[in-house]
Order: sequence, then C-alpha cells, then structure tokens
Amino acid sequence: MKNNRSAKPLPWLAGVAFFIMVGVNGMANALPINGRTTGDISNAYKNLFAPAGITFSIWALFISFYSFIQYISLNIIEKIAIRTATEIAK
Repeated sequence: MKNNRSAKPLPWLAGVAFFIMVGVNGMANALPINGRTTGDISNAYKNLFAPAGITFSIWALFISFYSFIQYISLNIIEKIAIRTATEIAK
C-alpha cells in the first residue's frame, strides 16, 4: 500500500478554512462596516429571495454540527494514517 503524505494536510486545511469563514462572518456583525451589519444591508434591498431574519438563527446549529463532524473526521483520518504508517513500518 502506497503512503500518500500529500493527502494528510487537506482535512486540516479544510478545518482552518472553515474556522476562518466563521470568524469573518462573526466579525461582519460584531464590527459593522460604516455602521451597517449584514442584516441591515440585506433589509435595505427588498427581494423575494431573502428569508426572514429568524431563519438565519438556525445557522448556529448548522455551524456547531459541522464543527463536530469536522472534529470527528480529523480524528478518524489521523487514526487511519497512524494505522497505515504502522502497517507500512512492519
């Protein structure tokens, strides 16, 4: 079995990119640009596609769930990599 070292950092990079995305989205509301939050800008333009503001409250649940899945996936991938490396070393 061939050991693919280039595949190992990809899950970690995905995790880092996810947390950067969450941080930027959080800062968009915590530090509004020109005194306007993301919700203010969304409310300024009437359209048929933007749902009610309460709809976005479920995103906290989605982000928490995705964070948990990412954590579990990284642990599983790390255990598989350790097992594979041990088998190769034998």
